Amino acid sequence: FAHQLADFWPDHNIGIIKVSCGATGISAFEKNWSFERAERSKDGKKGSLYLDLLNAVAEAKRISEPEFCGFVWKQGSADGKIGLAEEYYDNFKKLISDLRLDLGAPELPVFVPSYANDKELLKAVLSTLSKADALKARQSAGKGSIKDEESLQAVLAYIDENGLLKTTKPTVKKRRYLASVISAQNRAGRELPNVVTLYPGKLPIGDGVHYSSDGYVTLGKITASGVEEFYRKKASRTKGSSIRRENK
Repeated sequence: FAHQLADFWPDHNIGIIKVSCGATGISAFEKNWSFERAERSKDGKKGSLYLDLLNAVAEAKRISEPEFCGFVWKQGSADGKIGLAEEYYDNFKKLISDLRLDLGAPELPVFVPSYANDKELLKAVLSTLSKADALKARQSAGKGSIKDEESLQAVLAYIDENGLLKTTKPTVKKRRYLASVISAQNRAGRELPNVVTLYPGKLPIGDGVHYSSDGYVTLGKITASGVEEFYRKKASRTKGSSIRRENK
């Protein structure tokens, strides 16, 4: 990730401030942190990771004059449960807003490597249902040129409204709420300014759950490419704007 960005910006020093903790919910990163909220995802003892991030930023400012060019967010599974998944979009939106304010970077780009797009999520959720339930769930979405995100939300609503979480295998429950989290990240990429959702696809797995070393390297390269594409488009828009001003 860093090496690729260094090649992209050869005249600049690339610095990465990393603050993370495995299997952590988004509430642990809230600006107005509380033990009670963080403990909903069993993260209360980890303390405020948002404060840890700001402390790391303060240290970077002490030894340099950094320009904040992006924020990479790779998280989600810890919030894939009832009571947390439903509020994920609002929590993520608030996190971005708070971070941009505290960094003094109101247009800070945010890059979110997503596990799947909405079409893939829809397929995964339907695959956990019986053929009869899957058919009825699809029908609940209606006909016509409905978007994938709308079909997904209709299917999730059907699962909830018909009590399928109580009568089917645990896989349904797990995928249902994880789908809400991932779809919220996808929605952020569509609706929030300067938020880019990336889709790296399936990456190599090392232990059956987490990425292998090759998987993480590939993820870093794909994320760096997303950053590069964002700034290329930004430069193109700026150049186009300049040309239009000169032609007036």
